[in-house]
Amino acid sequence: MPGEVRAQPRSSLLSEESGLDHIARLLKAPTVKPGGRVILEIGFDQADGVRTLCDAAPNLRYERTLKDAAGLDRVAVIAAC
Repeated sequence: MPGEVRAQPRSSLLSEESGLDHIARLLKAPTVKPGGRVILEIGFDQADGVRTLCDAAPNLRYERTLKDAAGLDRVAVIAAC
């Protein structure tokens, strides 16, 4: 791996089997008021998984996915209800 990747803490690179463990923990208890937004950087293949997590949370609604310069899914915008 490149040096800049090796310098990162292991916990910042891995998130259990699904790759969504950290995001799931954040979405279980978001500290955002109703009407606010949660903006998360996601992996290019994680949008569906994050949407599923939001569907299971009564106080969150998946709003949209923003793409990066390469056209890959990169940011999830989630509304607090």
